[in-house]
Amino acid sequence: MKNFKKFVFVIPLVLLGMALTFLLNYFYIEKLIITDECYYHGHTPNILIQLFYSFEASNGDHPFPSIFNVLFTLILGGYFGYKLSKYLHIRFNIY
Repeated sequence: MKNFKKFVFVIPLVLLGMALTFLLNYFYIEKLIITDECYYHGHTPNILIQLFYSFEASNGDHPFPSIFNVLFTLILGGYFGYKLSKYLHIRFNIY
């Protein structure tokens, strides 16, 4: 029964962490990194931009988050959610 309580407590926090980091990435960090989408029409993107963003003709060669960007964001968010659940367990002995 204790494992089920832990599962019910940890999984929503992991999913919440994933959702919050995804929203933070999409609405805040992406706007800070890419201030002008058309900048890359005449300039070569650096290696980090090429790693986290793809430039497809269907998007007008504007930066669009790559699969690596999405996976990295979700994994990082899941890690933060898991660490938050561990912190709440130690601090408040929730489950």
